[in-house]
Amino acid sequence: NAEYMGYCLRRLAGYRLVDEAAIRAADQWARVRHTNVVALREAWTTKDFGDSSLCFVYDLHPCAETLEQRFLRHSRGAQPLHESLLWSYAVQLVCALRAIHKERLAARVVDVSKILVCGRRRVRLSGLGVLDVTEPDPAHLAQHQAEDLHSLGKVLLTLACLSEDALVDMSASLEFVASRFSPDFNNLVLLLLSRPRNPSYPSVFDLTTMLASRIATELDAAQGAADYLEGELSKELENGRLFRLVTKLGFINERPGADMGDAHWSESGDPYLLKLFRDYVFHAVDATGAPVLDVGHVVEALNKLDVASEETVMLMSRDEEAVLLASYAELNRAVESSFQALMQQAK
Repeated sequence: NAEYMGYCLRRLAGYRLVDEAAIRAADQWARVRHTNVVALREAWTTKDFGDSSLCFVYDLHPCAETLEQRFLRHSRGAQPLHESLLWSYAVQLVCALRAIHKERLAARVVDVSKILVCGRRRVRLSGLGVLDVTEPDPAHLAQHQAEDLHSLGKVLLTLACLSEDALVDMSASLEFVASRFSPDFNNLVLLLLSRPRNPSYPSVFDLTTMLASRIATELDAAQGAADYLEGELSKELENGRLFRLVTKLGFINERPGADMGDAHWSESGDPYLLKLFRDYVFHAVDATGAPVLDVGHVVEALNKLDVASEETVMLMSRDEEAVLLASYAELNRAVESSFQALMQQAK
C-alpha cells in the first residue's frame, strides 16, 4: 500500500451481502484501537476475484499464532500453564473487551482459535467485525456482550486445563482448576461461566473494577518491558551515531585524488589529519608490533570525536616522521568540512 505497511486480507469467497448497509459496521470497528485488538481497517465487497467476495483488511502481526496453536495442538503430557500467565491473558482480554464494549460493539469471536499470541505474553483478539457484517444483530447487543465474557471464561478454563475437551465435562474441569490454582482465579472462572442472562451477571466494566490490582500488576510489567526496550533503543541510537561517523570517515580516508580534482587531496590538509586519526583508532600496535584490537578504545575515541571534545590527541604518521597534536573538536570540524567538500563534488 501507499504507507509501505503490511496488512492482512481476509476474503469470504462466493459471499453475497444481502444488506449493503451492514458493511457500515466495519466503520464502527475501524474506530476501535487497542493494543490487545487486531485492528480492522476497512471492509468492502468486490467481484475482482471472479465471484462476489467480501473482504476485510486487518493489521498484520507476523509470526503470531493462536492460543490453540501454541498451547493445545501438542498439549498431551504438558505441564499446566503458570497462573501468572493466565492472569496476564485474562487482564489483557478483559481490557480488550472493555474497549470494544465501550464503543457499543461485541466481539462475538472470543475463542482460542481467534486469540493471537504475539511474542511471549501479548494476546490480541482477531477476526472482529465479520459477524457484525454477515450476521448483524444490534437488537441483542447486551446479550452478545455478556456472551463475550462467558466465552472468556471458557477460554480461561480451556487454558487452565490445557485441553480442548475441558468444556465437555465442565464439572471435572472446574474441580481441576480449584485444586491447581488460587481461589481468586477459580472464582473468576466460576463467575464468568455463570449464566450470562442472569441480571446479576457482571459487565466488563464491573470486571475491570474487580481486577484492578491484577491490572496494576500487568501495568507494572508493561512499564518494565517498555523501560527495557527503551534502553535497547538507546543503545541502537548510540550505534547509529557512531555508524554515521565511521561512514563519513570511510568516504574521506584515502579517497583517490582524481575524484576531487586534486591528486594530493587525501594526503594534505584535513583529509590527511583524518587519515592519521584513522590509524590512531583502528591501526594501533603494541610495543612488539602486534595489532591492538581494543573495541573500548575505538568507541571512546569515536564518541569524543562525535561530541567534539576539547581533549587533544597525538597523531603520528606510519613512518613516525610526522607528529601532530589535534583536539577532537578540530578533528570533528575536519570531518564536517571534508565531507561537505565531497558532497559539493558529488553534485
